Amino acid sequence: HSSYLAAKMYDYAVAHFYNRVDAVICPTEFAAEKLRQHGLTTPAHIVSNGYSPDLDGGASQRAPADEGFFQIVCIGRYSWDKRQDVLIAAVRGSRYADRIKLVIGGSGPRDAELRARGKGLPRPPEFGYLSHARMRQVLNTADLFVHCGEVELEGMSVLAAMSVGLPALIA
Repeated sequence: HSSYLAAKMYDYAVAHFYNRVDAVICPTEFAAEKLRQHGLTTPAHIVSNGYSPDLDGGASQRAPADEGFFQIVCIGRYSWDKRQDVLIAAVRGSRYADRIKLVIGGSGPRDAELRARGKGLPRPPEFGYLSHARMRQVLNTADLFVHCGEVELEGMSVLAAMSVGLPALIA
């Protein structure tokens, strides 16, 4: 990753797009500040996406396929910056790998790669988009939430996990 190229791309986007509109909506103050560092003069407004308060399902039951395992959940876009590959490698290297069930919810450009990496685990991970009902069930019955991402603006999945009291390990 070239920091010079990234800076030039920010500069270009700010000069040719963001500074030509009436206002810019950013998910966090961090995002707004990043744009200001690259010359943003347009007013920036912070509007968080928030999380769904109805995820707290109280006493949910695990799906039968999840019973008897230490369940680790990771939810996010399947892209290089979310680093789900690190979690898969960690489970593969664990002496308890046969007792761990991974749920890696999401979708994105690394889908096939992550599924291929997961094939070597003693327990096949669950991959794919999680419906609201499935996400609610998983967040309320899992043992640990892990977020390996190197870059994160809002951490919506982390906030959702924390909102139901799920212990979270965050990079």
